Amino acid sequence: MKKNIVLFLVLILCLLPGYCFSADKYDEAAEVLKPYLPAMKRYLYVVENTQNSVELARAMNQLCDKMEELAPKIRRLSKKYPGLEYEQRVPARHMQFRNELELLVQRFTQSYVRIIPHIGNQQVRKANGRMIGILTSVGATWQP
Repeated sequence: MKKNIVLFLVLILCLLPGYCFSADKYDEAAEVLKPYLPAMKRYLYVVENTQNSVELARAMNQLCDKMEELAPKIRRLSKKYPGLEYEQRVPARHMQFRNELELLVQRFTQSYVRIIPHIGNQQVRKANGRMIGILTSVGATWQP
């Protein structure tokens, strides 16, 4: 699951440098991504502060709900602006947003150790499977 979360955020970060480069198409990407940051932050808060598998599964499913909303938007942006995820330059006006996303990625990666003890819980395992499905739908790949 660690790779799933990281890959989802990496996908977002891949779009970020591109959206930061130009005012039109990249501002559109920012409008798509920014509303989902609070959901990621709520998820991280729960993962970092609970030992309860039921609460964890609930937080995972809430994030999945948001990811399901975001996934088609990411696919649409990727199709509308091919290569967007490969652009590297980020203007200063977008550095704060990029830095915030990078910190979220780090927190997601670090928080996985808190999920591992709960993976035996059926609800957590089911939420994890759901997350994998969503990530796969946006083209995320990983190695076991």
